[in-house]
Amino acid sequence: MILRFILLFLCSSLIIGFYYYHNREKIVDKVDKQSLFPLVDELYCAKGFYCPDNNYDNQLKCPLGHYCPEKNMLKPIECPITKYCPEEGLVIPVDCPIGHFCPDWRMIEPYECEKGYYCSKKNMRTVTACLIGMYCPKGSIRPLVCPKGNYCPRNFMGIPVKCPKGFYCPNTGMTIPIKCLQGYICEIGSTEMRMNKSDL
Repeated sequence: MILRFILLFLCSSLIIGFYYYHNREKIVDKVDKQSLFPLVDELYCAKGFYCPDNNYDNQLKCPLGHYCPEKNMLKPIECPITKYCPEEGLVIPVDCPIGHFCPDWRMIEPYECEKGYYCSKKNMRTVTACLIGMYCPKGSIRPLVCPKGNYCPRNFMGIPVKCPKGFYCPNTGMTIPIKCLQGYICEIGSTEMRMNKSDL
């Protein structure tokens, strides 16, 4: 009886060994490595964190103004010019949006484009000046043409200038107001001359 059991055990072992030998690659591919090694990830410093001296027990969250794109980082990377890093644990820096500019390293928020300038695309390091005959309010993504009844006499205009009394501004994009002729009236912001009826 015992001998029969031993023979059965040996035959079963040989069959299992033979099957494994000829199918080992398929078997390994099907094995869930995570289930075999559930603590492997704990041996790595995760993305968004850094581990000074490779001390995985001391995972520090990436600070503001920095980002940590890879595992096992010893120190965080400074947020580059034209980007900003507004939160802790950041994996990739954020693009500087249109209407803003990002001129410095380690920025945590973008600067809004200043009056008299415009920021026409993403990831701008510097601003572009508004030209004469145009104006650019704060946060502009493109220059605006000076409207009728106004004039824009110089670069860097944030708001247009109203046409003064005694002058008129009939066109867009004007840089110099036109003086009213004698016998006509031009109020502030005039786009045309009006006949002075009192002179009739």
